[in-house]
Amino acid sequence: MKNGRTLKIAAPLAIALMAAALLAVLPTRVVAQATARQWQVTGELGGVMGGTWLNGLTAPTVTTAPGVVLGIEVQRNVSSHASAGVSVRVGAQPLSLTELNTKWSGGTLTEGNALGIVSLFAKSEKHLKMSLDLGLGIATLAGARNILPFRDASSLSPLGELGVSLHRDTAGLKSAQREQGLFVRYSIIRLDASAVEATATTGWIGRLTAGVRLAK
Repeated sequence: MKNGRTLKIAAPLAIALMAAALLAVLPTRVVAQATARQWQVTGELGGVMGGTWLNGLTAPTVTTAPGVVLGIEVQRNVSSHASAGVSVRVGAQPLSLTELNTKWSGGTLTEGNALGIVSLFAKSEKHLKMSLDLGLGIATLAGARNILPFRDASSLSPLGELGVSLHRDTAGLKSAQREQGLFVRYSIIRLDASAVEATATTGWIGRLTAGVRLAK
């Protein structure tokens, strides 16, 4: 539990510090290379970590182990230093239940996400650029509907995220992708449960995701 609390505090703080540094160098004029692209389709593959979904009093504590997420994103430039679009993702995390020092598997928690995304770009350095990524949408959870707190919760949950991406432009280079990159983001999902015999740690569950991005 101590590691979970540390993650919830350290992850958003680290991203907030990176975001502040990024905003400090946002461009004041058009970056020609960025405005040349109207639409961009990006695929991503990442690992997702964290998630304490229920702290049991007379029920098991429910957590998720590191899992995987796949996504596709479509964005369009809306200004010289910003783009907006939508992202659709699917993911899975192993589910664990713990009670009285006994731990056992609860199967696999699967989810689908649909978000609106806004990205703010920093000034390019040669073939590299950074962006601050903001997202808001909904998540649908499945695969664990017979386990508290998912059993008593809505299948649709609000989702928000804050992240930073590093983009490497491969235009002019011998590469099948238009752009390659890395990303890290901290997301929060709202889960409301009505279990009488257990108390949720919080209505908002935080998770950290990091991975690679490829754009065409």
